Amino acid sequence: MCSYYFLEVTLNVLDKKGNDIDVNDRQFSFYIKEALKEIFGQVGSSINFSVLKFVAGKGIIRCPSTFYVKFRGALTLFGRHHSNTVAFDVHRVSPCLIAFITNDSTYEHVSSL
Repeated sequence: MCSYYFLEVTLNVLDKKGNDIDVNDRQFSFYIKEALKEIFGQVGSSINFSVLKFVAGKGIIRCPSTFYVKFRGALTLFGRHHSNTVAFDVHRVSPCLIAFITNDSTYEHVSSL
């Protein structure tokens, strides 16, 4: 069994007027921590996770496999922080980080026969 799960996640934040708010890597981590805390309280906020890569609102996150279901649930259910609308979009999940190297939607198999 794997120790960690890796998630490719996009964070979308809108203000009261519906304007996009750009987030940096620290804000990205903050919103994840707030999602865990809001849904699962102090226990949720104590879940260790790492943002391995963050570029333009999209990040690759590592979380312990024992907390994967809670982690994914918190990201899915979290929707509002103060007056901002927040949405996490999970694009890919894998227990193996190397799976993020390829893009399954553009892969073409070439037969060597």
